[in-house]
Amino acid sequence: MKFQATNPTPSSEAKAGALCPAENALGLLQATACQIDRRGNLTWIDPIKAALFLQVKTPPVHFDSLDLAVEGAAFEAMRLGAGVTIRRPSDLEVIADAAHRIIVFRAISALARDHAPLPPKPANDTQAMMLQSALADNRMCLFRQPIISTADNSVVRWECLSRLIGLDGAIVQPSEFIPAAERAGLVGQLDIESLNLALSALSREDTINLSINVSAGTIADSSACQDYLDILSYNPTISNRLTIEITETIAIHDLDSAARFGRCVRASGARLALDDFGEGHTSFRSIRALPLDEIKIDGVYVEDIGSREDNRAFVIAIDQLARGLGMETVAERVETAQEAGVLREIGVIGQQGFFYGRPRSSGK
Repeated sequence: MKFQATNPTPSSEAKAGALCPAENALGLLQATACQIDRRGNLTWIDPIKAALFLQVKTPPVHFDSLDLAVEGAAFEAMRLGAGVTIRRPSDLEVIADAAHRIIVFRAISALARDHAPLPPKPANDTQAMMLQSALADNRMCLFRQPIISTADNSVVRWECLSRLIGLDGAIVQPSEFIPAAERAGLVGQLDIESLNLALSALSREDTINLSINVSAGTIADSSACQDYLDILSYNPTISNRLTIEITETIAIHDLDSAARFGRCVRASGARLALDDFGEGHTSFRSIRALPLDEIKIDGVYVEDIGSREDNRAFVIAIDQLARGLGMETVAERVETAQEAGVLREIGVIGQQGFFYGRPRSSGK
């Protein structure tokens, strides 16, 4: 069943709770969800996110106050177990399902439609639908892997890696949802969710430093990129404990966009790292163009570094280059004590890999 709702005048509460663009960006994860009982009472999974998304001080507590679906027939149909979709001219779409859950989606804006193709719809894509549901239900989490100081083996920061929590509570690995995110045009939403989770962790734990990855798709998408940077710049007191990692692939294919993004990241107070260096043979021009704080040496050059002179020579060259440019180096995929020892001899500042710890839940 579909109902075309009218576009009511915004409530006084919504007007009073109008948010600045940076705050509004916190709500642009495209979807927020709540449970609804048979009396129409609403229980939002994340009330703060819902308030930001709906542009009100506090989210509505009853269906009648939702101000998105005023048709009584819609609630009655949902109460009886039928799925209902309600669309409004303001680009908000309400979907109520038989499980007594409401998901509010924000559609792509008319301006964006005029300048970019719509992302593919995940109609029968089970994995993409799983990811959409997880984003709406706040079932994404970050596992952490330590990055240690070669000098004293202390943890200097933790790299955050996205994980999805299934409806059964099982942890879903990135290989099962990242390709779906790319197919369904959800990469930007996934990166923004990871950023929000990292910033939330930094606000709770004032003694830690974190790093997160951002995809080429997010940087290339002007809308998603702007939302990402708005959120980052809106949190300057904690962004200075965050490192944003971009991949070498981004630098190779769109150096200008990567450089602009990097400058904005640095302006927000966050650090910038180039991930997987050596995988794609980045030119020295790319390294000079990017305002990098750190170069992460791809693990393919760390493997068997004790017995392979070519790997050792490469790591030494990159470490010396980075130092000369005022950058730090981190060696990735360190798996043995021998590899760790050689990297210590070379003087690489940081190390990361299974030898020091596998990605694990923060327990937060």
